[in-house]
Amino acid sequence: MKPQIQQQNTNQNSQFWDPTGRLPNLEILEQNRQSILQKSQYWKENLSKITKKFNLIYVISFLIFSILIIFLQNFELFIPLIIVYFTIIAIFYAIVYTRLKSLKKDLIKIELANHKNWLYEPEKSSVLYQDYYRIFPEIFNLGEKFQNIEDVFWGNITRNSLNHSFVSGLFNYTYTVVERTKNGTRRKDVHCTDHFFILKLPKTISSRFYLFPKNLMNKFTNMFTKKNIQTESLEFNKRFSFSYQKAGNEVQIDIMTILSPRVIEELVNFSKVKEKNIFSNKSSLINGLEVLFTQNCVIFLTPGPLIEKLNVSISSQSLKISPEELKEVEELMNFYIDISTEISKYLN
Repeated sequence: MKPQIQQQNTNQNSQFWDPTGRLPNLEILEQNRQSILQKSQYWKENLSKITKKFNLIYVISFLIFSILIIFLQNFELFIPLIIVYFTIIAIFYAIVYTRLKSLKKDLIKIELANHKNWLYEPEKSSVLYQDYYRIFPEIFNLGEKFQNIEDVFWGNITRNSLNHSFVSGLFNYTYTVVERTKNGTRRKDVHCTDHFFILKLPKTISSRFYLFPKNLMNKFTNMFTKKNIQTESLEFNKRFSFSYQKAGNEVQIDIMTILSPRVIEELVNFSKVKEKNIFSNKSSLINGLEVLFTQNCVIFLTPGPLIEKLNVSISSQSLKISPEELKEVEELMNFYIDISTEISKYLN
C-alpha cells in the first residue's frame, strides 16, 4: 500500500515535523503497520508447514525422476538433474530468507517507534522522494531511476533540555554501469540504499552550504571556482569540500561562523565513525559522510542502510525480536540524534 501525505494540520501528529510541511496520514501508517504484523504472524504460523511441504514435494519428485532415468538407462541426465534440483532448493530458501530478513527489520523498527512514540512508515514513496529532491537537491540528486524513500521515522527527542524534531529514513536509487564481457559490453543496473537523517535546527542559519568528501576531482574544481574554504582544522580540510551558491567573502564568513571549532570537531569524528560503511557499501554513489546546512535544518547522508547485519535463520523463531537486537538499532538511532543535536548546540 502506498503512503499518502496529508497537510500538517491535525492535532494527532502536529507534534512531529517534516521539512516538506506535511506529515503522513496516521490511518495509512496504522494500516501499513498492521499489514506487516499480519504477514509476520502468517510466517510464524506457516513457515514450518511451507518448508515441510516443499521438502516433501522435492523428495518425491526427485525419486520419480531418478527412477525414470534408471528405467530408461539414460544416466547422462542424472548429473544435470541433481544440479537443477539443488538450484531450486537454493532459490527457494534464498527467497524465504530474504523475506524473513525484511520482515524482521520492519518489526524491529515498528517496535522502536512504539517504544519511542515516533511515527514510522515502512512503505516506499516516490512522492516523498520528489518532495525531498525539490527541497534538498544536493543530497537527493543520486541515481538515474527508481528513486524512492522508505523506512521513515518522524520523531522528537530531548537533549540538553531542548526538544529536537527529526526525520530519518532510507534513500533508494538505481544507476546503470557498463561492464566488459567476452562478447563486448553489457549494461547492468546497480541498486543502492543510503541512510539520511534530517534535524530541525533551533535557530535559522543565514547561508546554505553543502559538505561532501574531498577527492582529486573536486580538489581540481575548487582551484577554479575558488569555493574551497580553509578552516583551522587540517583534518577537516583534508576530508571535506564545500559547495555553496552565492559567491563572495560574505558567504565564506557566514560559513566559518556556523562552523565553530566544536562543530568541525564533531563532523570529523562523525566522518571517521562512518568510514566503515564506505567499504561495506561499495555500490553507493557517495564515498563518505555528506552534510547539507540549510535555513532551518541540517541533513546527513551516509552510505548503506541503517541496519546492515541481522541474524536470521529459516525458522519462525527468527522473527522474535530480542532485547539486544532492539537495543542495537536504538543505539544506532541515538548516534545520529546525539551527533546532530551536539552540532546544533554549537552553531553560531
